[in-house]
Amino acid sequence: MRPSFVLGSVLSILPVLTAGLTVNDVLSTSVAAYAHSKRDIVDDILTDIEDLAECSACQALLVVLQALAHLGNDAFTDTIVEICELLEIEDDDVCAGAIGLEGPILAHDLRNMDIPSKTSELFCLTIFGLCQWPEVDTSYSVSMSEKPTDAARPASSGQTPIQVVHISDIHVDRNYTTGASYNCTKNICCRPYDADDAVGVTDYPAGEYGNVACDSPVTLEESLYTAIQDLVPNRTFTIFTGDVIEGDVWLSTDDEVTTGLEDAYGRMESIGQTYAVIGNHDSCPVDSFPPAAVDTTYAAETQIFYDALSGDIASWVGSTAAAEVSSNYGSYSVLDETTGLRIISVNTNFWYKSNYWMYETTMEYDPSSMLSWLASELETAETAGERVWILGHMPLGSGDTFHDQSYYFDTIIQRFSGTISAVFYGHTHKDEWELAYSDYTAQTAATATMMSYIAPALTPTSGNPTFRVYDVDPVTFGVLDFTVYYANISSPTYQSGPTWEKLYSVKETYGALLGYTDAAAELTPAFWHNVTELFESDDAVFQEYYARKTRDYSTSTCTGDCKTEEICQLRAAQAQYNCVTISPGINLKKRDGIDGEVENAHEEHACESSPVAPVLSSIYSDEGIAALRSAKKFLYELIKSRKKNIDMLSPSVHALIWAATLCSPLASAAPRSHIAVNSTKPPAFFLAGDSMTAVQSDDGGGYGTGFLSFLKSPAWGIDYGQDGATTVSFVEGGTQGNWTAVIDALNGAKEQYEVFVPIMFGANDQKAAANETLLEYQTNLQNLALDVIDNGGTPVSTQYSYHYSFPSTLYKKKLQDCPSCLGLLQKRTDRVHQKLLLTPMSRRAFTSEDNVTQVTQSLADQRTYTIYAARNTSTTYIDFNLASTEYINAIGNASAQTYDLACTDETHLNSWGSVVFGRMFADLLLGHPPKVGVDVDFVPNPSAYFTQWFVPNTTLSEDIWTGVAAYGGDCPLQ
Repeated sequence: MRPSFVLGSVLSILPVLTAGLTVNDVLSTSVAAYAHSKRDIVDDILTDIEDLAECSACQALLVVLQALAHLGNDAFTDTIVEICELLEIEDDDVCAGAIGLEGPILAHDLRNMDIPSKTSELFCLTIFGLCQWPEVDTSYSVSMSEKPTDAARPASSGQTPIQVVHISDIHVDRNYTTGASYNCTKNICCRPYDADDAVGVTDYPAGEYGNVACDSPVTLEESLYTAIQDLVPNRTFTIFTGDVIEGDVWLSTDDEVTTGLEDAYGRMESIGQTYAVIGNHDSCPVDSFPPAAVDTTYAAETQIFYDALSGDIASWVGSTAAAEVSSNYGSYSVLDETTGLRIISVNTNFWYKSNYWMYETTMEYDPSSMLSWLASELETAETAGERVWILGHMPLGSGDTFHDQSYYFDTIIQRFSGTISAVFYGHTHKDEWELAYSDYTAQTAATATMMSYIAPALTPTSGNPTFRVYDVDPVTFGVLDFTVYYANISSPTYQSGPTWEKLYSVKETYGALLGYTDAAAELTPAFWHNVTELFESDDAVFQEYYARKTRDYSTSTCTGDCKTEEICQLRAAQAQYNCVTISPGINLKKRDGIDGEVENAHEEHACESSPVAPVLSSIYSDEGIAALRSAKKFLYELIKSRKKNIDMLSPSVHALIWAATLCSPLASAAPRSHIAVNSTKPPAFFLAGDSMTAVQSDDGGGYGTGFLSFLKSPAWGIDYGQDGATTVSFVEGGTQGNWTAVIDALNGAKEQYEVFVPIMFGANDQKAAANETLLEYQTNLQNLALDVIDNGGTPVSTQYSYHYSFPSTLYKKKLQDCPSCLGLLQKRTDRVHQKLLLTPMSRRAFTSEDNVTQVTQSLADQRTYTIYAARNTSTTYIDFNLASTEYINAIGNASAQTYDLACTDETHLNSWGSVVFGRMFADLLLGHPPKVGVDVDFVPNPSAYFTQWFVPNTTLSEDIWTGVAAYGGDCPLQ
């Protein structure tokens, strides 16, 4: 029942945002508010789910998913798995396996996503179907030369045509078991998943050559190659437009994928020269193709699949092109030695909306420079007078394609329409095509400029096994005709060995009706536009096409809007014009409707297979609502357990409790105490922390002494930092504990002083001896902050709005907005509490990588979880970690070591270091680096209260904020 709380808490944010609050407002709501309300929120939550149908509401939901993602990949993935299992969207092993692989990618996206933004709109569109496509960004253009005035499609040569075979989406299941059950609960069957599915036990035994509920057995793949040899003995070469690997994505491993690729391409050698494409299934996880800009750790994981493809096709494309496959993200360009035709194979997965690596903070116009590379190759080919075929997996006009990248791709096609003879795809598993136009608002035979041929699949999951044979002009390389061959899987003799036979040819079927039967004439874009007009005027012809689209398997019809949208899609090589309908709760499962089920003709998801999207979108289903309504009591209990027995809950629910408290509509309740900003009481600072806070000694020393030295009487403070302390030991007492003393000091001083309690831990919490998870560390910090409130913590009534522009000599990366890095970041609309959380000050150890020496980010996780703790408790936080890291990077290794307590002690500070970093904290507390020409925009001045209580040191502040080494001891560089 725990996942029902997950979903309830996810949706609890909706009334908050629909009431007009911003995402930042929601993130700053108080966890303590749960103690102040007893109203029934469950029915409100469920009503919100039922009413949820707007893009803005979806983006509100993303805020909570983002909070969950910030708690870590495991918390996020475990939660989505539990939802999947509860709602029985997939079998438990499929939920755990597939989501375990793809969940971390989604969590990565959410952690880095700006909400709202174009990225979040696209995410909502892909996962939930709750946003429409944003307008295409036409401000970007691929760099290309002007199109020559004489560029035109050449006339057919009239010479004897060559033959080229086109195969696609073979999806070979090496674990297909003849006699195992074809009636299972997974997306592919014909395997003995359990005892009931076993050979000799099941009542639904799979035949030797495949079944519509299963991907291709090796026997079917081999039958295909035999048929090609028998039916097309004079073929010049074969093109394969991707997807070797079967659909068992929950069991996917790197070895399974690379071995599957090697085995299939090894068998493919029997048909000779072949030019191949990488498909969306040809990686692990499925659809996972991080672009070059993403962290290199992930890119390295995908590189093994590019390397595998390189080795598998090297004998066909040669060593140069094979090396390009490895270095150019699976794409390559090669001249066919027999014909002189240039083949350009493009990795279209960088433009695929189900490649979740694409949802970066700011989405790239040209991920991995694929578009620029393609344009460059075409420019070279044009200059050399070469003709070109472009091969890809996903059609760029399909509903699976990002509209921006489809537009940019089409501009390349229009520019080089005189050089490109045709484009070839797979992916949809259907027998279809796409037309490009020079003017999509005036689609006529005269404006049709390019034809994209989309081949049907071998895998029988969405129709009969099929392949195409093109008759091709040997000079212009225009397609003169094509014939489709298929094996009728419904034939009573099929399991004795497939019989491959002709299904239809274009000129016999459409050419005869249009008076276009000359064998030497090209199937031009104008011809194909005329075919679409024939479909409009002759419904019988269209219905025959529609039956062939599913490889002569489905008996469904397509009329009315379905027909209109289908023809629209045929005329849309640019995705923004394809008439694909986006609707809430869109199901992105892999397999299409067959066996008489009516499928939605204009939604194409044949190669989808991850259950992640259906799991998240399931909250909009009737079953999802029912599951939530049945779990109301459990939701109550979890809310009540917010502050007790929390460690007894599963990690996923533990995580979601904090996600829920982040965004609860109850959190707008007022805090328990506050004061006006014009308070005349001086401040008192009681510093809590470990040895990076503590007074200098033989064993430690931090920023505290230096910071307190800048206070102006009667302001005062005490450094309660303890060497070796953790968030646990500091509370427990003993030699590492001082929390009781902090609270006692707070209570004793609060009548005469505004008491502030800066809290900084992490250096010892991260050690193995602490036996403490990051989530426990976060929870401990939250409890410390709440203790300050419970003992009379006083907020300062002011509203902060900071926008800093720091000197580039200090900040290597351009920082546009200080709230994400420095200063009193955590905001509330009307108040800020006296409790302060400090992200742990950076150590001064350096590492070198790629000839760049920078501070080692040894406390990055503790920084992140400190920020989570601050947000969950409406606590002001100061990002001491980032400020100190940037300063240390600016002054360099040698200068940084002059602050060491003892030489080689890169953690603790000597007296000079305490002064420098204490001043840094004081300046951050004041709200901005003072008097160093920094552009500061604040309303009202957040430092107005504090300024009167700190002694300025303009020289030191100027050194710190311009990246100059200040003071320092005598430790030499080690």
